[in-house]
This record gives sequence, structure tokens and C-alpha cells, in this order.
Amino acid sequence: MDKKILLIIAQNGFRDEELLEPKKILKEAGFSVIVTSETKGKCIGSHGVEIESDISLNEINASEYVAAFIIGGPKSPLLMELDDVGIIMKDLKDSNKLFGAICLGPMVLASFDLIKGYAATVYKTEQSLSMFKEKNVSYVEDRIVIDRNLLTANGPLAAKEFGEKIVFLLNKNKEEYEGKRYKIIYHKKECIGAFACLAAEPKSWKQTDDKVDLIGAKVDVGEGDQVFVKEVDDLENNLEAAQCCPVNCIHIFDKKTRRKIL
Repeated sequence: MDKKILLIIAQNGFRDEELLEPKKILKEAGFSVIVTSETKGKCIGSHGVEIESDISLNEINASEYVAAFIIGGPKSPLLMELDDVGIIMKDLKDSNKLFGAICLGPMVLASFDLIKGYAATVYKTEQSLSMFKEKNVSYVEDRIVIDRNLLTANGPLAAKEFGEKIVFLLNKNKEEYEGKRYKIIYHKKECIGAFACLAAEPKSWKQTDDKVDLIGAKVDVGEGDQVFVKEVDDLENNLEAAQCCPVNCIHIFDKKTRRKIL
């Protein structure tokens, strides 16, 4: 199956470079890029670029795409009136796939209650900031913001970086899915030697002097010599071991859903 990415634009008044620059980067990276609008056919950018959208919004099957993004521009807020946009983006979000928006696009996501509790950026206007506040979205004044499986960018000057970040995140996610499903992260320096984890899961932990070791773990080079990582398919009793640690020095990450369990 093709690695298809969906770009959603307003029929008229999308921001030209916010579509064209990421699209070029994504195609060069080997992705199949599908552009959709309310109706299939002629679309006109705010700076005069004319393109043909590939498919109408009501024909989209979200399950066919690895990621989807809303492109901004002065008329992109009109996408808030199209229920199909909300349905498509909700399907991507609920499937733990990468989704996001650029410029005024994040305001569209917020309008459908899709990014409540997320941190995001947006092209800063009174309307966009008001929408973020109303929908409980944490505004971050930055060019690019990543929160879990949400990627947002603040405008046309970030268009190139937006495209590059999509490629990076999709390739990173592919790497993370390889191997075991769960990642156990142990911060040994913080261990106080309560040995609660050892009692809960003796097959994975062993006593070493006044602390414990995670059996089979490797040093996380990027985090220093006191952080250890082990990947497993079966957590067994390690979730309980992490939960009963009095200093919370054991963390568990689900690579499939890209969520921290504990």
C-alpha cells in the first residue's frame, strides 16, 4: 500500500507556499500526496496559484492515509463549516496516526474539539487565540510544536520546516514500531532501594548492593550512564513494579500508541 498523506485545503484562499513546499518535500521523501478540498477540481491560492485537487472531502477514506494535515491561508477558517474535515481528522487522531495543521489550520482542529488538552501553535490572531482559549488548547508561541501525535506550525515562514518535520516524524514512528512493543525506562540514580519493584516482578529485577538493576537493560546513551532501557512485548508484572515504586523512577512507554503509560 502507498504511504499516502492527505493535505486539506480551502477551495479558494489557501496559502500557496503552505501547500506547495510541504507537498514537494513529502513527494521527494517517497510519500504519495493527495490534496483534497470541498469539491474535486480547481482551487486557487491566496497568492494566485491554481491547482487541481485530487478528490473531494466526502470521498475520503481516512484509513487509507498515514497522516493528514490542514493547510492554512486566509480562507482556511471556512473549513470549520465542513463536517467532513472534522470526521477525517478525528479518524486519524483516534487511530493514533500523525495529524496536524499549519497557520490558521490549528484553529480548525480546535473548532472540532480535536486538540483539547494539547499544546499547539497557530497563526496568531484574535480569533485563533480566542478559539484556543475556548477549546482548552495550550497556545505555544513557536514556529513548530509537537505534542504526542499532533504537529502544528504557525504560518508560511514555517512551511518548509513543517514538511521536513512530517517526514522526520513518520520515519521516526516507523523505527519505533520495529522490535518490541513496550519500553521500560529505569532511572537508577533516583532509586532509594525500597525493593518494591523486586517484590512485584522478581523475574525482571535484581538487587545490586543498595539499589536494583533491570535485568537485560541497556544504558540509554543519550540520557547518561544511570538511565537504563529494556524493550519487551509482554510487561508481565512490570506495570505493577512501576506503580509501586515510591520515587517513580520506573517509566513505561507504549511504542505502538506513542503514549507514556506510566
